Amino acid sequence: MAGEKRKKSEKHAEAVLDALSHYVRRRIMRIALAKGHVSISPTEASKLLGVPLSNVSYHFRVLAKSRALDMTSERPTRGSIQHFYRANKAVTRMPMVTAVLEATSDSD
Repeated sequence: MAGEKRKKSEKHAEAVLDALSHYVRRRIMRIALAKGHVSISPTEASKLLGVPLSNVSYHFRVLAKSRALDMTSERPTRGSIQHFYRANKAVTRMPMVTAVLEATSDSD
């Protein structure tokens, strides 16, 4: 049982680290981690990062698929649905994620 849990945890960490291979996703994760329990939308991140919303939305989906981010809510906005995310709790406790984000902060 413990071995299965460890394998799941290792696969999750591997997926998250793979997702963090792109600098925009690392920048998004830094924002999400800094916000803690407060959710962020791709629209808000787009404004903070100065990156087009379509690009940021794509990177949010990649991070959500890897389970680095969890979708917390949705809200109808001007004929569309705005999604809100926050950092996955397990990811906040992964030392390798912190190490990657710190090691690359100057170059991103």
